[in-house]
Order: sequence, then structure tokens, then C-alpha cells
Amino acid sequence: MDAKGATGAYDNPALDFAVETADSLNLPLFTVFALTDPVLPKLIFVETDAVVPPRIAYPKLAWSAPWARKTLESTFRENAFSKADLESANTDDPYWNAAQLEMILTGKMHNYMRMYWGKKILSWFRNLREAYSFAIELNDRYSLDGRDPNGYAGVAWCFGRHDRPWPHRDGFGSVRSMTPEGLRRKFDADLYAERMQKIYNARIPEVS
Repeated sequence: MDAKGATGAYDNPALDFAVETADSLNLPLFTVFALTDPVLPKLIFVETDAVVPPRIAYPKLAWSAPWARKTLESTFRENAFSKADLESANTDDPYWNAAQLEMILTGKMHNYMRMYWGKKILSWFRNLREAYSFAIELNDRYSLDGRDPNGYAGVAWCFGRHDRPWPHRDGFGSVRSMTPEGLRRKFDADLYAERMQKIYNARIPEVS
């Protein structure tokens, strides 16, 4: 199927660019993908997925892979926090709070932290659809890539889109999980949380 057939009436600039580059350099298409991984392949996935209007696709979990929906819907989770507490970064996880504050203050967060942010939202809601919709709601409201294919794809990945099954873990089923311990192995997560809280406190005066 060509690019037009894959996306219907919608254009896919990333895929068009890959095809044109392969033709002009006389290279196989997979070589272009390999040389530009992960940027160009991700853009192709994102633009292809985005042909489904997000407000239609996301409430129906159309972007979540079938295996991911099945395992998540059969995995027990409890509602951990209210939506108001989540939006105001008032949870018992300082790293998640820091990521939410960074998004509120700057409109962005590091991609690794956004993955963690989305994974925790998934694990904190009993209802999968509600978790999915709320993650999108927060991203649309505060992130610079809200209502954008890149933002939608980033949230969808947290729920198993464009990923593979992993060993079962409570709250996640076979969907890839992320933990505070994993964050601390990657970077100084405590310093990150401390800095974000200081920035937030300096910009938002406390109300007595």
C-alpha cells in the first residue's frame, strides 16, 4: 500500500520525505528508516495515526493496541487520587508531581518524564477509558504539543501503542511499566523534583 492508500485522503509528509529521499539517493526505503531512527519512523507513525480525529479516537481507545487494551482491561487498579489532586500535582509521588508542575509552568517536560507521567496516570485509575481521556485532557490543556499528533502519540505510547508486551506487573498487565527506582537509575530524580518545586513555589505565592 502506498502512502496515499495508508492514510486515505490525508497526506503523510514524513513518509513522503522518506520515499523521496530513498528515490533520490537510490537507497532502499528501510535504509532511510534505519539512518533516521527514531525521528523519522516515529513521525510516520504519528502522522498516520493522526488521520483519526483525536476526540473521536481517544475516548474509544482506538489508538491503543488490541493486546494492550485486553491486558489493561483485565488488570485490577484502584483510583489513587482525585482528578483535582492530579491536575494540581498533589500526589504522594514527588517525581510525578515535578513532571506535572514542569508542564504547567513551561508547557513541556523531558520525554522520559512524560513517559513516566503517563504510565503513572494509567496505574492510578480503575477505569482505563477515564485514565486515557484524563491524560489527554491534561496534555491538551498544558502542553505545547497539546491537540497535536506528537502529543497524542506520546500519550498513546504510555498505554501500549507502538510497543510490545512485557512481563506482567500489577496495575499494568503486560504493558510496559515505569517505576521511581527506574527514574533514579537514569538521573538524579530527587534533584529534579526539588528544583521543580522551588521554581513553582517562587512563581506561585502561597495563600494562607
